[in-house]
Amino acid sequence: MGGDGTANEVLNGLFLSGVATDEVVLGMISGGTGNDWVRTIGRHGALQQIPRSLRAADTVAYDAGELTFTKEGATSKRYFLNITGLGFDGFVTRELAFGKGFLSNTRYRYWAALLKGVLRYKPNILNFVIDDVPFSYTCMSVAAGIGKYNGGGMKQLPFADYNDGKLDLTLITTMSKFKMIWSLPKLKRGTFTGMHQVKTFQAVEIKIDSEEEVFVEADGEYLGTTPASITIIPDALRILRWK
Repeated sequence: MGGDGTANEVLNGLFLSGVATDEVVLGMISGGTGNDWVRTIGRHGALQQIPRSLRAADTVAYDAGELTFTKEGATSKRYFLNITGLGFDGFVTRELAFGKGFLSNTRYRYWAALLKGVLRYKPNILNFVIDDVPFSYTCMSVAAGIGKYNGGGMKQLPFADYNDGKLDLTLITTMSKFKMIWSLPKLKRGTFTGMHQVKTFQAVEIKIDSEEEVFVEADGEYLGTTPASITIIPDALRILRWK
């Protein structure tokens, strides 16, 4: 029982344990703040309805992501279930992890960090290698992953399929602060991808570097900075899908 961060901890514990992942089924009773992962895999009903929901649930194959990033000058590795984000996304999670403020409610702190990001975060030039094809973009936000939702219900990877063996990638390039705020309803619905500031891709491996350090997060948890690489692990485990 928990949220995206709890699911991420369980996933990493599973991979590090050496237990065969096909011998384990990962399920989630949602109780966190963002609960973005369960938006993709389905939600159970009220707590008293969970026994009935369990009888109706099934198990399905699910891809996972492997992320390498930089932490305190060294390369680190983390597995993720949902989405890893760079740039604006990493800035917001870093503010939540280390930012000072008087708000104790997690949801209010998130919106405060989001507003701070809109006002202060500046795009960076990022150098990509996507399945051996290099290119560069000046990006505000980068999201890559398996699930569809992040940021408390933002549909940033609307075309993602959790068992197609590929990472979905969305780049949001430079835009004005007014445009960012105006676009939030489209981002929430997943209808923003037609904007000329948005680029979408699919890949098996993504490498990202930058001259300036860019913040990196996964499943809503701040991790470190660029350089980073993201790789899909097809059929990594089995999950419980609620109906």
